Amino acid sequence: MDSNYRASTCPSEMISFGLGDRLGNAGAAHLKLLQAYNVFPVLAQQSTRELSLTKRTYADVVKAACEQSVELAWERGFGADGDHLKTAKDIRTALEAGCRMITLDCSDEFPKTEQKGIDYWGSLSSEKQALYQALYEEYLVFSNEHDPSCEPLEEAEFHDTLAYFEPVFLFIKRIYEETILPEPAKIDFEISIDETAFETPPFAHWLLGGVLRADQIEIFSVAPRFTGAFEKGIDYIGDPDAFRVSLRFHEAIADHYGHRLSIHSGSDKYSIFPIIAEELKRPYHLKTAGTHWLVAVELIAETKPELFRDMYHLAEQSFTDAKKLYSIYTEAEDIADVSEFSEEEYPALLQHPNYRQFFHISYGALLRNHAIHDGMYREMDANKDRYHELLNINLKKHLDKLNLEQRI
Repeated sequence: MDSNYRASTCPSEMISFGLGDRLGNAGAAHLKLLQAYNVFPVLAQQSTRELSLTKRTYADVVKAACEQSVELAWERGFGADGDHLKTAKDIRTALEAGCRMITLDCSDEFPKTEQKGIDYWGSLSSEKQALYQALYEEYLVFSNEHDPSCEPLEEAEFHDTLAYFEPVFLFIKRIYEETILPEPAKIDFEISIDETAFETPPFAHWLLGGVLRADQIEIFSVAPRFTGAFEKGIDYIGDPDAFRVSLRFHEAIADHYGHRLSIHSGSDKYSIFPIIAEELKRPYHLKTAGTHWLVAVELIAETKPELFRDMYHLAEQSFTDAKKLYSIYTEAEDIADVSEFSEEEYPALLQHPNYRQFFHISYGALLRNHAIHDGMYREMDANKDRYHELLNINLKKHLDKLNLEQRI
């Protein structure tokens, strides 16, 4: 295949946008729209969890993206992301399939038991203590310059943060040396520390950048956990002003170290997209996930109500198990029986947060059901123009709310 139609790394000057196409058929529509925007599309973006639930492989995902780029004669480049990977084995599989972006999920590496920071500090070598002490002192100066009104970081908090995050730093170094460094071609290497129950302390982000710099580990982006809730398929939950403060501080740290910020999950976060546009003056990465799958469900609700009812019933049956895999606020009791709605009301359900989450997390059970799987693809093929229209209504709203630059 022509090298124009293989996944590539992102140009340093471009904003990158992860598209998370679970069905493998949204890329052509997205590329057609993105012809008008200065955005680097990451067409292929899947986690091992998504692959296991959809019964696809990284080879399938990358192949679908390549074929759709050929269909559009797309020559500006596109990315393929092995998303939220936790093991060297899974990373190698994604790289062998043609992924040129790897998102390392560090969530399993945080300590499971508490350890006093001062005890952890005492266990470190003198060389490490010197490195971390220097980073701490640099941070005190940096944070005061960034926001003179903020309280200085106490030494005890320094030690506690280090004790919690240093295992993550060691994990990143090992994975980088085992999988990324040996690659002959450049890889966009993203560090994900967002899968936690708490906001990432700015000092932890600062330490991460300093350690990676000291170890000469080249990264593309860092995904911290920002304040507020970033649940899949729905708008931001939280205080937008607090998010602005969090985003601004993390961007200042990212700018200092030269990597870009990554925002997970960027799906449908319309209320804070203007804040992102205002605060981030350098390129950033934004990941959407599942929102394009929800467009396909909306199409079925519109064109094939009997199939939609079958999907609804199966989603109800699988909801409790699916909820174990995703952090969402919707509960089973929030979902009404489908008989309470007329067929004309079905498409509107996909605009309601509860039903968006309900269908978002149920994709595995629905796509593993052969009748539903085949029926969905038949409807998407039979109504291709309408499907593409709905896809790009959704994507264009993201791009425009982010105030992304259009090509002249």
